[in-house]
Amino acid sequence: MDSEFLLVDSSKRENGTPSSFNFKVGRSIRNIKSVELVHASFYNSIYNFTTDDSIIFQMVNDIGQSWSIWFQNKSYTIDELILYMNTQLASSGLSGVFTCSYDASTFKITVTNSTTPFRMYFFSSLSPYRQLGFNKVNTTFALTHVSDNSIDLNSTDYLLVTIDKIGTSITTKRTAGTFYLPLANSNRGAYNVFNSKTDYQQVVNCTNVELGDFHVMICDDKDALIKCDELQLKMLLKIYY
Repeated sequence: MDSEFLLVDSSKRENGTPSSFNFKVGRSIRNIKSVELVHASFYNSIYNFTTDDSIIFQMVNDIGQSWSIWFQNKSYTIDELILYMNTQLASSGLSGVFTCSYDASTFKITVTNSTTPFRMYFFSSLSPYRQLGFNKVNTTFALTHVSDNSIDLNSTDYLLVTIDKIGTSITTKRTAGTFYLPLANSNRGAYNVFNSKTDYQQVVNCTNVELGDFHVMICDDKDALIKCDELQLKMLLKIYY
């Protein structure tokens, strides 16, 4: 069986975003029987919060009104997150004085108000309850709320890469993908590498596939398209025909 290598570089995409893009090959490769992921590398530029994420606050003495913290497209550290929440709460105009803090021994967040009981809405589909360590339920009115669980600022445990012309070999709860890339280093900006010789082999069998141009999608461990800055994803594929 003959073979050749193909380098897919997300920064050299034809169009699209870092996580959903079209890639064009210099010449079409025909009659492909299987594709192997030999090597892959990318930078962890994945956001752990996006502009879709928000927390709704409501005060006990003003049931008809609510106020929200809206987050930015960013991979927050714990210090940045606490500072951002405190800054937003200080400018909210809500009664009392809010304080948000983090306990490094329990890995939990505490939000307090000096005078007025309040509740937070975490049942919304836009709520970043997981990142903040809360359960997906609205809290009761209280002066102090401590997260139910430790915070989780890891954006994802892995990337699931789907190449439409090749097909899928990995099935998850809600989707399927072509190749699996573990996020070995979850630190912001960290350089992650997959190598088939030192990790494990990933081969997808095909039936006379032709690769000239194709679409690539990159999802997280929640089967959602990742939101990120430029990943600089590079995949070295070995094409068998």
